[in-house]
Amino acid sequence: MWWGISPPLDLQEEIKKTDSNDLLEFLIVGESDARHVIKTISSLYKHPRRKLKFHIIEATIEQINRSILFLSTCLETNLGLQEATCYYLDILGNTLLRSATAKFLIQRAKKLSQIPTKNIQCPWLNLEFLRHRDKDQIESIFRFWRENGIAFTWIEGEPSRSNPTLISNIIPEGKGFLHFAYLGDIKNGPFFTWALNEDYTNKKLRSTDVAEKEVMRSIYEIREKAPMCEEIFSAHRDSTILTGTIVTEMPSNEIEQESWSNDKFKIETINLEWIAIPEIEIIFHPIEKLNRFMEKEEFHEKFSLIFLAHNMTKQISNLVPLLKRNCPFIVESRKFLIELKNENLTEFSAELQNIANENGLRNVNNFDSQKQMFARFLKT
Repeated sequence: MWWGISPPLDLQEEIKKTDSNDLLEFLIVGESDARHVIKTISSLYKHPRRKLKFHIIEATIEQINRSILFLSTCLETNLGLQEATCYYLDILGNTLLRSATAKFLIQRAKKLSQIPTKNIQCPWLNLEFLRHRDKDQIESIFRFWRENGIAFTWIEGEPSRSNPTLISNIIPEGKGFLHFAYLGDIKNGPFFTWALNEDYTNKKLRSTDVAEKEVMRSIYEIREKAPMCEEIFSAHRDSTILTGTIVTEMPSNEIEQESWSNDKFKIETINLEWIAIPEIEIIFHPIEKLNRFMEKEEFHEKFSLIFLAHNMTKQISNLVPLLKRNCPFIVESRKFLIELKNENLTEFSAELQNIANENGLRNVNNFDSQKQMFARFLKT
């Protein structure tokens, strides 16, 4: 739920042969972790300069909050390169956060909670299509991340805080909150999607090592608008350990837990400043829009590309009318769902092809969910 199961895409690379307009609008449904947006922004220097609008729909408000936090972390000017990379990966999938990350999360959540009320301006973010109650919930979720958690005392003696961004269905209740417990994916880890680049296929590396390098590369390229060379990564990390295996002892579940409060940290006031990228706009829409987009004429043939998560294929008929002709419709594969058998993947491929045929989509990569990470179609 909290991360996808496919590698990040440079969406401009996907449409360079189908749309050369000065304004490109992408519809991304069920991305979960903003990885395609981050990858596309980091690759801006590879393409002609033009305006990009990312329209994003997620199944839950918590996923919107996490996406905003990840994007803010990558675009923030006050963080070092290694610092931003570690915060991003720590929050992305660790159930326990380092003390430094906990401080960072509390500070940023406090600031980001002011965006829905426009007490601070975020030039790259647009929440105007969300309902008032959705924006209120975004504010409440950010407040919940400052205010709640459990601290564990690790064997090394460093306190660690549970990661509240992995909690779902957060609802304000009086002076507190109601919520469900952890709803992450313990079968498919959060870091492998950043490690699916074919350049790493034959190298003996952990997915966390590759993910660190690829996230750092994206953040560097967003800032510098130039490719990151090997020496830059080496300067921030000892490359000699990348081929080793690190084994750590997990803290005992019987270890004493202590309550967490803001008194644990002296949280200094920070001013959020982001890299100026005036050509991008990131727009969030409520999940209910999926069934209503077709009713609004201004959304017909609006998008240069549509990306759809593997578990939302029933929405294809609602989305195809929104796509420009001869433009790509990309569906995430189920190749990396480890609980599925080969026959399940074959059924998914056949079912997806049938839906595509019924909706005027032409298969351009002979999709096989056992072998490929994406199904790529063009609207005829």
